[in-house]
Amino acid sequence: MPGDDSASGTGTEITTSTTITTTSIVKEDEEEDVDVDALEDGMVVIDEDLVRTCLWKMEEQIEGDEPERVAEFKQSEQRDVDFQAVEELRMSYESIFAIDNLEGFANLRVLALDNNCIKRMVNL
Repeated sequence: MPGDDSASGTGTEITTSTTITTTSIVKEDEEEDVDVDALEDGMVVIDEDLVRTCLWKMEEQIEGDEPERVAEFKQSEQRDVDFQAVEELRMSYESIFAIDNLEGFANLRVLALDNNCIKRMVNL
């Protein structure tokens, strides 16, 4: 079959296949508002609160989900961030649906968005 590699010889068959995931890129002049209510449960769009939380997680070297610590941080007063000074932003495993709202990061050099469900990219 096209796309499959099969090998047999000693009674064992090995089959591999490739799955291709596509992502739509929306140009700025074609921008559409994301209907947040229509997102699947748990999916998010990048916003200021998520950015602040991810920067804090990087600073505290937190990997994974620690809801109690994140809740404490969100209630704390230590939430001031100079977005223009940020050079690295890691937002892996955050259930991000759309990349947006990153206009103010003038010095951003590293943006990690792996292991998300990104369907839209605008304003990059």
